[in-house]
Amino acid sequence: RVLYVCTANICRSPSAEALLSAAGVAQVQSAGTAAVHGAPCCTLAPLLAGVEHQSQPLTSELVQWADLVLTAAREHQSTVLSLDPDARAKTFTIRQAGRLAQWLQDERIVEAARERVAAQSMHVAAAGTASNRSAGMARPQSVQRP
Repeated sequence: RVLYVCTANICRSPSAEALLSAAGVAQVQSAGTAAVHGAPCCTLAPLLAGVEHQSQPLTSELVQWADLVLTAAREHQSTVLSLDPDARAKTFTIRQAGRLAQWLQDERIVEAARERVAAQSMHVAAAGTASNRSAGMARPQSVQRP
């Protein structure tokens, strides 16, 4: 669950919400630190063409809902953290998130983690197959009685 935060929640954050949704993020919302509830989105953002969006103010409940909070700028990050100081580990400016993603890619950390998970999955599957075979051999044969 991703929450994108900007100021008015009429252009930047709804655009980011639309982009993340188009990229396959299943649960994404946007909010504004100074949003007027129900304001329509801007008509200049191409990603928002045909999107029915109404702005919503940032709340502590939205911050708590999110697994990841992305903000347009540091002042938005500060507002998020003033609402929920415990959200520090999951709140990043879009620039910070980009740098972190680049570092993860450059260091092959995500790729290494995927390889590790794949190897563990294969090991678990192999162990399950071996366990099923040995359980089948250890099972007593049914005896038919006359």
